[in-house]
Amino acid sequence: YYRERGVTQLVRTFAYLKPNVFLVLDAVRATGSNRFEQHFHLHPSFTAVERLASGGVAARRADGVGVMVVPCDTAVQTRTVC
Repeated sequence: YYRERGVTQLVRTFAYLKPNVFLVLDAVRATGSNRFEQHFHLHPSFTAVERLASGGVAARRADGVGVMVVPCDTAVQTRTVC
């Protein structure tokens, strides 16, 4: 599926920064000009959802636990790393 769309490499890295930060970093390498979208599915208990000026999303449960999905800076997304 991905190769048909020009993707030559897709690497997902997970990092845990104690005590309460989980980082998900996707690195995509592709041929040609492409547009990629990413979708995260949150548990239904996250009901207070807010769109951020950065283009990200913040969501919170009734017990105060929260999550933020924030896009990387465009310059980082398009940089070629050898």
